[in-house]
Amino acid sequence: MLIVLECIAKKGSLTAAQVSEACSINRTVAHRLLNTLTKHRYAQKTSAGYELGPAAIDLARSALPSIITTAKSGMERLAAEIDETVILHCVSGVEAMAIDQVLSRNRLVMVRHTSGSCHALNRGASGWALLAFQSETFIERFMSSLPKESHAATAARIEQVQKDGFAISSDELQLGVHGLFVPIFNPNGTCGYSMGVLVPTIRADSLSGLEHRLISISQIITKQVSAPKAS
Repeated sequence: MLIVLECIAKKGSLTAAQVSEACSINRTVAHRLLNTLTKHRYAQKTSAGYELGPAAIDLARSALPSIITTAKSGMERLAAEIDETVILHCVSGVEAMAIDQVLSRNRLVMVRHTSGSCHALNRGASGWALLAFQSETFIERFMSSLPKESHAATAARIEQVQKDGFAISSDELQLGVHGLFVPIFNPNGTCGYSMGVLVPTIRADSLSGLEHRLISISQIITKQVSAPKAS
């Protein structure tokens, strides 16, 4: 059941037949497991297939709620200021997972992610902003899993993101989408989250200079999480 849950978390909307094939299990078994997950709200069935349900997303949020809860207010303020989608990702193994977002209220054309969806850390600004600020051991291990011919370009990209303090991307995860993301550091100095803005190509210029605002919000989040709690 956990394998099935992980499968729909990583791959998005899947039919029972696709889950059966991806998990190498009998289709009848896949149906039974998906029905159980749906019954307990860990999965939900849509017109496109099975996706993560609210219970799975709530469980992820409750694991380390402090930064996620604190980030929400900053995300909401920024989304209101620029009227664009603001998204929060976290590290999930060797992937970046979307865990929260605040959508534009007035745009007819906007970008959105499915909560719980994952992608490789070396794809998209959200992933690069996480990967570049992991430990050297983590980065070395991640690099070792990539084709050797990509090592130089990956190392250069990581170095650039570390130097800039933010990551930018265009058309990496989805054609016509541009992203700008910054890392969010835990009080102990590790990077567990990235926060940023996604816009369609027609408004890509709006990202220019926005990195300073994002970095400021990220620093405020870390300070607030680090502050002693009132007794």
